Parts: sequence; C-alpha cells; structure tokens
Amino acid sequence: MVFEIYLDSDDRFRWHLLDQKGQIVALAAEAHRDLDEAVRSLATVRDSNRAEIRHPQG
Repeated sequence: MVFEIYLDSDDRFRWHLLDQKGQIVALAAEAHRDLDEAVRSLATVRDSNRAEIRHPQG
C-alpha cells in the first residue's frame, strides 16, 4: 500500500491510500494549504494501527 499526496482543483493538498492494485482504500477528509500539513495528516492515519474499532453492533 502507498500514500499518495496530490493537489486538488483548488490547489490544496490531499492524500489517499492506494492498495496493491491502485484502488483507493482511504482518503483525506480535509484539504491542506501546504504539503507539511498533508504529511502530518496522513502520518496520523499511518500511525493509528492500534486505534479502537467501533461498530453499531457492539
């Protein structure tokens, strides 16, 4: 899997996570004014592998 950062149509940085087939499996909810903000945002997701999983049945 790979994180990819790109410029959207408003020239703001966004990221998405691609699987091995190039399909988007996660994406940024917010656009960022600069590259460093986008990198910090994706790093938070990248490093959250121990986050609690919540679902409606329990």
